[in-house]
Amino acid sequence: MADKANTSTSYLNNLSAYASSLSVEAKERYSVKLLYNTGTKSLPDPYAIAGKWSSDPSTWPDLTFGDIYLYLIDTPSIYTKESMKAYKSLEAYNYVISGHVQVVFSHPVDNDCPFIVLKTKVTPSQRARDKPHEPWVYLEKSSGTVYCAHCTCMAGLGEVCSHVGALLFKVEMAVKIGITQSSSTSKACQWNNRFRKEVTPTTVTDIFQQIKGRRTKDIESVQANGAAPLPSQEVLNELYAIAPNAAFFTSVMTPSIDNPPTSKTTDNKYPQLLSTLQQTDNNDIDDLCNKTISGSILNESGLSFCRPTYCSTAFQ
Repeated sequence: MADKANTSTSYLNNLSAYASSLSVEAKERYSVKLLYNTGTKSLPDPYAIAGKWSSDPSTWPDLTFGDIYLYLIDTPSIYTKESMKAYKSLEAYNYVISGHVQVVFSHPVDNDCPFIVLKTKVTPSQRARDKPHEPWVYLEKSSGTVYCAHCTCMAGLGEVCSHVGALLFKVEMAVKIGITQSSSTSKACQWNNRFRKEVTPTTVTDIFQQIKGRRTKDIESVQANGAAPLPSQEVLNELYAIAPNAAFFTSVMTPSIDNPPTSKTTDNKYPQLLSTLQQTDNNDIDDLCNKTISGSILNESGLSFCRPTYCSTAFQ
């Protein structure tokens, strides 16, 4: 690492616009990350590579879970040996399962370079409309060993973030299920292009022209109009008997009901309200209090009791 630091300053001018916008300390750490062969050579900044990138998974090295484990544990990160035992519960793995990892692109750099660079975009899980993070990773072409990685998120400046882990897990998943060894390039690229795409909200009016030509037959309009036939008189009578106050019968355009049937509801369906039990004969509070006081007696202990005859009167 010391050898990398001694020679990193000569490569600061070859960085991308993103790396150039970093602080002096972060830019130094970023350039050191790209050095290899004991610091005598430098890998190109993936954000500055303008060549053609490939989305074909058959170009990916055979990355294994062991390679991911060693890199995440040996590199400063949030991952521990205990958390890697349950890697399927990690946020990085769930990014892949939930479709937040977009298309993975690869670039061989050149024939003499022992590493291949892979990059992708990872959509934030909580804020799907925010700008996606852009992690990249350099893998050895021959063995698939992870050499270095980076991400545009805040955590990616100083350690391995969950977005880098998501990129590694997607590549490892493709290797595990045989996508990288598939003889059908189209199927492999189709698998790589499957991810959760953002859906922009819009109105039915805006998308009507797009879906109009896809209909196999015309759909009858459900808009109300005066030409729609009414139900039979027998059906109207049955409906009126059940719900005579329905909007259908109380509206302006209500159909005529000859001899409206008697409603099936009765007055005794529900119990009487408590307000109907109120007695209005003895509603003077002063009279009630006087009767209560005059009807009270004192016992030997000085406690006051009401005679039963006045108690019933007081609480009427």
